[in-house]
Amino acid sequence: MKAAQFLRTKISHALATNPNRSRTTLGDAYDDLIRTGVAVLPSYIPGDVTAKMLAATHGLDYEPTPEMQHNNPNDPLTDRFLGDAHEREEFREFFDDAALRSLIQAYISPNAVMHRAFARTKENTGPVASFENFYHFDAYKKRVKVFLYLSDVEEENAPLGILLGSHKGPWRYRRELEMFANYRKDDRGYAAGPDVAYIGCFWPHEVARLQAKYEFVPKTCTGKAGTVIVFDSQTLHVANQLMSGKRSVLVSHWIQPGHHM
Repeated sequence: MKAAQFLRTKISHALATNPNRSRTTLGDAYDDLIRTGVAVLPSYIPGDVTAKMLAATHGLDYEPTPEMQHNNPNDPLTDRFLGDAHEREEFREFFDDAALRSLIQAYISPNAVMHRAFARTKENTGPVASFENFYHFDAYKKRVKVFLYLSDVEEENAPLGILLGSHKGPWRYRRELEMFANYRKDDRGYAAGPDVAYIGCFWPHEVARLQAKYEFVPKTCTGKAGTVIVFDSQTLHVANQLMSGKRSVLVSHWIQPGHHM
């Protein structure tokens, strides 16, 4: 029964999405998204604008990242999260960027909307218990995430990791069915508890098998301040650990209306 419901949902979603390169001015980025699942736009936001955005994050009324609370309930300072960032004037140049919107609407559909927008700062170095530290995908429905690095992000500054090309293929369906059957949300739309937060995760040996079989290539998305990363969150991705400094980003999530998990 669940398998049949899942199949109907997948078909319905596929019919609702409508990729079309002609809708965007960022054609090369669109091609990268289609082919690999990620597009990196180096120094997309000017340095002086990015510096002002970074300065605006200092002293804000942050809260613990919602899903990190499942992993570190006694360590609320592991990650800082500002859920209303898109409403702040200081960040509008990123969240309201017309070219980025055109890219996402070209990739999903002209009706795609921003589902979530926030600022996030990682500041505790070393190992942190989190589903994000495993390769995982976020959803069985198409969702695009956009990151803006507010400071330089090198290998030791928790860069995003991606397995290029892993956003498509029938190998995904078994795990997607598990997610469809068992994932639960809280009233904010995040994972309802630690028992479901890890559903989309893969063990290292599973990732190694997928890489060997499908020739997925790992990419570490480092970049200077102002770099924008646009990726399909159905792509296997990982949050590399913060080993030094801090990492501050602005993040937006985009979906077809009504297609949140």
